[in-house]
Amino acid sequence: MQAIYRTHSHVNLGCAETGKMQISLLRIFLLAGILFPVLLITVILLFALLLGGLPNDVQLQPTVNLAFLQILWQGNPWETVKLVLVDKPLVMVEHLDHGSGLQLWGMFYYAGTVLVYLLTATFTALHLRRLRTSTTRQIVLFATGTAAVLISVTYLKLAACCTGGPGWVLDTWLLTYVFTPNTGGMDWMLVYERLQPWLSALQASMLVAGMAILCRWHLGTRKTAAA
Repeated sequence: MQAIYRTHSHVNLGCAETGKMQISLLRIFLLAGILFPVLLITVILLFALLLGGLPNDVQLQPTVNLAFLQILWQGNPWETVKLVLVDKPLVMVEHLDHGSGLQLWGMFYYAGTVLVYLLTATFTALHLRRLRTSTTRQIVLFATGTAAVLISVTYLKLAACCTGGPGWVLDTWLLTYVFTPNTGGMDWMLVYERLQPWLSALQASMLVAGMAILCRWHLGTRKTAAA
């Protein structure tokens, strides 16, 4: 009887632990689901303040050419997947001129961009309690790492400088100086020509640096909690 009782006790404990784990995972998913749009909206509003003019149009890019994608899928499914998930953005948030309807600026979210936002939201949800008890220095560290990660995957297009496709935000920022007259004595065209071959490496480095900062924050908060 005692053996049977112990067996039932272990089963009940196992079920209780499984239930707690499921509730914890559900809580994390719900928090991540809330934080994901919060991150998107925060970044969009910050860039809107810098660029002038709030966004007034949002497009789900795959739905714009849905008929074409359906035809392409029938002939070449792999090329369709590559076009949607790699070559073209999934979502475009833009500010259109009220008179002409022309795009003044646009932010483009590729599949990789959306994935990084989701991972950042999940990481934040996992460590939200620890973030609440962090010191001011640790919060600044977390914010810096998060900003570096998100900026590294932000793609922007400005009508004032860029007639082609969207570019990484730093690339676009440099081009605004190239195409803006009277920007001082610096030769921005020369600066851009020298930096342009290194922009992809700089973008990747910023992503890695942001992740490293977040790891440092995580390790630092663990030490603080253990102390």
